[in-house]
This record gives sequence, structure tokens and C-alpha cells, in this order.
Amino acid sequence: MKTLFSSNSMFAEEIFLFYQQNKSQLHEKEFHFMTRLYLWSNGKMCGNEIKKFQKSFLRKGFLQEPYTIKEEILKKFTPERKNKLEQFLELLKYHDILLQTLYARTLYEKDYTASAKDLLPESLITSFERNLFKDQRAVATLSTFAVTFIYLVHRILWTNLPFDVPSLLSIAQKHLDPTKPDELSMLIYFYTHCIIGESLFYSREIPSDLLPVYKDVIQTLEHIFMENYTNTSLDHKFEFLVCCRICHYQTKVETRIMDETTHSLSPDGFFLIDSKNYYAGKKDTSVYGAEHQNVLYLLTTIPWQKL
Repeated sequence: MKTLFSSNSMFAEEIFLFYQQNKSQLHEKEFHFMTRLYLWSNGKMCGNEIKKFQKSFLRKGFLQEPYTIKEEILKKFTPERKNKLEQFLELLKYHDILLQTLYARTLYEKDYTASAKDLLPESLITSFERNLFKDQRAVATLSTFAVTFIYLVHRILWTNLPFDVPSLLSIAQKHLDPTKPDELSMLIYFYTHCIIGESLFYSREIPSDLLPVYKDVIQTLEHIFMENYTNTSLDHKFEFLVCCRICHYQTKVETRIMDETTHSLSPDGFFLIDSKNYYAGKKDTSVYGAEHQNVLYLLTTIPWQKL
């Protein structure tokens, strides 16, 4: 398989090969691992794997299947987040429909927008979003799920609906306290998923009129990392670097992140785990559990090539 890792990247080729050789341990996360590399590289990596997933992904009625929240997701939720999720129980279902609609387009060039609009009519979405924004603490604590839902509604489904990016960004600043570990994590992911959402999950450039807004977000994140470095995970750090690539920004903290990376190899194989920060010993350090941070690390070592 052709790879695009930069020649000076630490461990990238070895980590990629390790995950290729152990992909049976990834189970449903194999789709995430391969699709992120495929989208980031504009189809130059993992093309055969994406073809392998096509039949199961585009199965008949795939957008209409009942959504079941994974226990793994609930385990990561604080009591407050679970409470907010119960108040907005349909959020994850809507989030899933929108992501599947996007992936059908970016992975398989299939347009299911009309089907998604039938499932999520404008009146339903307008009402749901209005109620969600009335509870800004819910938007903040539901973080990535709320942010991704909001971006995909406005960028791929009901593009006629008004959307003020600075107003959304201000919610995180007002309602999340970076001195609290759980809220620090929510804050980082809130901001990074605004950038990832605007890029439609790596498939397009940030519109030029909005790029200054997101560069301000990057600089805010940079300050957060400088102030809270040891309290952040490798997953936080690599996702931040991915967003720096999307925004064409060279961050001051990259050298420190890559130095930590050199000391973060798992004793159980060629992949990265948290061992030098607050999250050491607090997260699943298996091949499966570490998939997300490892694929993000790989993305940081490959030039971003939009679809």
C-alpha cells in the first residue's frame, strides 16, 4: 500500500504497519482508521479498504436504522453530560444521519441529501436547534456531538438556514472552565470540531472569509495547551495539530508535542499511548482503545490533500 508519510516523521510508517497487521483488533474502529487516512490523503491511501466497506456502509435503508448509543460513549460522559443527553435524546440520532450522509458523498460519491432531508425536515431541525441553543450549557457539554450536528445541518443539509460561527464559538468560552479536567477536554474538542466540521471532515478547505476566525480559534487553543500542557492527552494534542494543518498554522507547541510522542510508545506494540500526562493510566491503552490518537498522529505526518 502506498503511503505518504513525511521522511522525518517519527514512527509513522511503523505505527501504520502495526495497525494494518492488527486491524482485526479494531473491530468497528477499522472503518474510522481507514476512512480518516483516505479522506486526509484525498484517496491516495486505504482505497482498497474503503471499497471493502462500501457494500456494508451503503446497505439498504442505512439512514433509517434506529440509533443505539454505544456503551463505550456513555462511559466517557460525566453525569451532567448524560443528563443533557437525556434532554436532547434525538441529538445522536440526527448526528449519525448527517455523518452518514456526508460520508456517502465523500467516500463513495453518492448523494443521499434528499433522503436525509426527508428524515430531518427543515421544520424539525429548526425547532430542535432552537431548543438546543436555549440551553447553551448543553451545547457546551455535549461538545463534539452538538458541534458536528450544527455544522453538518448548515453546511450539507439545510444550507439556507442562518449560522453565526462566532456566536457558536462564544458558547465554549462562556460555559467551559479549562481548570476542570473534564471541561478542559470538552473545550478542546468543542473548538477542534468546529474546525473539522467546517472542513467537512477533511474534505474541503476552510472558506477564505472564515479562515481568520478559525486561526483565532487555533491561537486560543495554543494558549490553552501552553497553560495546561500536562493536563491534556495525546488525543487532544494530535487533534489540535490536525486543525493547525487545516488552518495552515505553525504552532509553537508542536516541538513539545513531538518530544512527548518519542516517549509514548506502548510496551505492547508499535503504537502510542498516554504515559507522560494526566491521562496516563486513566484510558484504555489497547490497540483498540488507542486507535483514535494514533490515526490522528498519522494525519499530522501526511500532507493534507483536499478532495
